Amino acid sequence: MINTLTLLSLIKPAVLFICDLKRLAYLITVPAAALIVVAALVYFYPPFYLAETIQPNVEFNIYILLLIVVFLPFLFASVMLRVQQILFFGEDQEQKRRFFLPKPDKAMRHYIAVCLQVVLYSLFLSALLSLILIVIVNHFLPLSERAGLLFIIGTLVFCPYFLVRFILKLPAAAADRSLRWWTAWQMTSGINVVVAVVQISFLIFPLIALFSINMMLQRILGNTQFMLFTANFSMIFAALLACILHAAYCGYLFSSLISKD
Repeated sequence: MINTLTLLSLIKPAVLFICDLKRLAYLITVPAAALIVVAALVYFYPPFYLAETIQPNVEFNIYILLLIVVFLPFLFASVMLRVQQILFFGEDQEQKRRFFLPKPDKAMRHYIAVCLQVVLYSLFLSALLSLILIVIVNHFLPLSERAGLLFIIGTLVFCPYFLVRFILKLPAAAADRSLRWWTAWQMTSGINVVVAVVQISFLIFPLIALFSINMMLQRILGNTQFMLFTANFSMIFAALLACILHAAYCGYLFSSLISKD
């Protein structure tokens, strides 16, 4: 088992991974363009609309809703897979292309299947834990109508914990290695808090940095259409950066833990 200092030291190579501007452009050009198209479609054809009446009239655009639910997870998963493939297998023939083009090949389908399994298992275990706690608390303090709401809140609160405990299933899938659920659980034993904090930081720091840049631009340009476009693009870029940082860190973490065995 690696210690906290080793875990923190893995942040440096993860950050350096995105400092290679040529590699960064290769990874995000096509995904960023696709996300901008999706954002434009959602802007012109929102997935739902609430009429300004006493009783809101909800109208769903099923096509845009499916695009968001299906296409966006595929796009982010494909970027994560490509990052970890570069880490494990190096610069191959695919890397010689100018831009990375996500494609639903066998490796991608397997990676998405593992992602879904991790999410579903985490939801199941968090729901089970929430149910057990509610039953115990309800025995001493009747919760009556609040039980359903507390169950949903508890499931959402506990789910990130189980996601972190099983997160190494993803780099294992990218490396084409078999990793049992119990083994993945044991590998993150004692380090899950640090890993969770690092992953949250990878999400927060790009957003804070780009939000600060947007605030400075807003003071200069004002609330213009160009400023609105810049803000939306910044959010997309920050999400992609967080995705790449997350995948790179998990890849380095998996390699470090495997080398310790």
